[in-house]
Amino acid sequence: MNINFNLKDYTSEKSAVRIVITHRGKVFRKYTGISISPTKWKRSKKGRQWPTDPKDSEKLKGILLALEERLNEYSTNAEIEEALDDILSSQVSSYKPMDKTSRRVTFWQYFDEWASRAKSTRKNDMNVKRRIAELMGREDNWNDINSAWFFRLNQKLDAAGYAVNYKATITARIKAMMSEGFKLKYHTNTEYMTFKKVQEPADTIYLAQEEVDAVWAVELTASMEKKARDLFIIGVYTASRFSDYSRLSIEDIRDGKIRFVQKKTSKSVVIPAAPRVLEVLKRNGGSSPIISQQKYNEGIKEVCKKAGITSTIYVTKSHGAAHETKKMKKYEMVSSHTARRTGATLPYMSGVPLRQCMLITGHTTEANFMKYIRVTKEQNAELLSSNSFFNQK
Repeated sequence: MNINFNLKDYTSEKSAVRIVITHRGKVFRKYTGISISPTKWKRSKKGRQWPTDPKDSEKLKGILLALEERLNEYSTNAEIEEALDDILSSQVSSYKPMDKTSRRVTFWQYFDEWASRAKSTRKNDMNVKRRIAELMGREDNWNDINSAWFFRLNQKLDAAGYAVNYKATITARIKAMMSEGFKLKYHTNTEYMTFKKVQEPADTIYLAQEEVDAVWAVELTASMEKKARDLFIIGVYTASRFSDYSRLSIEDIRDGKIRFVQKKTSKSVVIPAAPRVLEVLKRNGGSSPIISQQKYNEGIKEVCKKAGITSTIYVTKSHGAAHETKKMKKYEMVSSHTARRTGATLPYMSGVPLRQCMLITGHTTEANFMKYIRVTKEQNAELLSSNSFFNQK
C-alpha cells in the first residue's frame, strides 16, 4: 500500500490537495479539504510529495498518520473508502495517536491472504479456512489461538463427525499459517506449537502386479473406460501424482527417459519410459488421455471390476469419536491416487533399493516413504527371505 499527496493544479495561485492511495492495483483519490500554494509544495519524482510550510505539513501529517494506523496491506477496498471518509471528515487538528497494537495485521486478515495465495495447497487451505470460520467464527485474533481454542475446535469437529485425518489436516494448516505469522512478527503467541496432529493409518490400497496386468489386458468398449485405464497405467509406471501424470506427453521423453517437474513440489523427476507408457501415449495421439478426475475415478473403478479385482476388504474409519468398519470390494477403493501408490510399492516389492524408489516418488525421508507404500509385515519378511544375510549356513 502506498499513500501519497498531490495538487490538483500546479500552475494556479492556490491548489486543492488530494490524497492518493495505491493498493493492489487500485487507485483511491480524495480531496483533503486543504489548499496550498504550489510555491510551498515540494514535488519529488521519488518519494512522497509534501508541503514546505510547517503549518501545512502538520495538517497533512495528521491525515497520513491516522490513515497508516487504520490501514495495512490486507485492508479491503471498503475499509480504505471508510477510513478516508472518517478521517477527512474529522478534525485532523485534534488527531491523537492510536495504540500501536491497532496497526498490526489481524489473525483473520492474514488467514484470508495466506489461504488465497497462489500455491499447490491453495484449494486445501481455502477449505480449511472456511471450515474454521464456520465452526469458530471470525472474531478471534492471534493471541486467542491457544490450547483452549484448539480444544473447542476439536470438540466441534468431533460433533460434526469429521474424520481423524481431516482434523490432522486442519491442525497442520493452522500451525503452518501461525508459524508464518510468527516469523513475520505479526504475533508473539507460541502456544500453537503445542497443537498435536493425530492421524490414523489410511485404508488405502495398491494393486499387485498381476492385478495391474489384468487392468492392462482387460477388453473394454466404452471410450471413457479406455481413457481411465490408459491414464491409470501411466500413473502406475511413473509413480506420480494425478496432477503430473495427467499432463504427460511424448515431448517429456528423451533418450528413453521421462523427465518432468512435479507440480506440487517443483522438483524434477527422471524415470525410465516403460513400454506400456509409450504404447499408451502412442495410441492417444502423443499425450495422456484427457478426462476429468471425477470421470476418471468413476471409470477406473468399473475397469478394475471388469478386470476381476473383486476381493473383499475391511475398511475402518473414524468419524468424530465413533469408529465404523465395513466391507468393501477392492475395486470400489481404487482411485486416481491408487496408481501412484501402486507405482511406489511394486518397485520396492521387486527389490529396487529404497533410495531409488524415493527418487521416483519425490519422498524426502525413508520414514515417510515407508508410511506411504503398502507393504505388510508378511510381505516384508518374504522380501527379506531372499537376502543373503538370512541365507547364511
